[in-house]
Amino acid sequence: MTKEYRTALSGEPRLVRKVTLTFLQERAGTKVVEISAVLVAVGRERTAVMFVDNEAREIYGQLMVDGLDTEKRIDRFMMTFSQAFG
Repeated sequence: MTKEYRTALSGEPRLVRKVTLTFLQERAGTKVVEISAVLVAVGRERTAVMFVDNEAREIYGQLMVDGLDTEKRIDRFMMTFSQAFG
């Protein structure tokens, strides 16, 4: 059994990618927020992807993804997200 497969089945959260965003605020200048995409296996071929701000301890969203190569697909999504907003 490969290490990646064992990790996927363990249910332990895995960081895929972090994206740093800078927001302009009316009164306080700028605010930097780091959004992390974290994978949590919920089955053999089903994964929850959580989009979180670790510093604020907030979850901004969750996406359920079916199939294999979830980590690669989410990494591509986060790269596209970063290019669009980062």
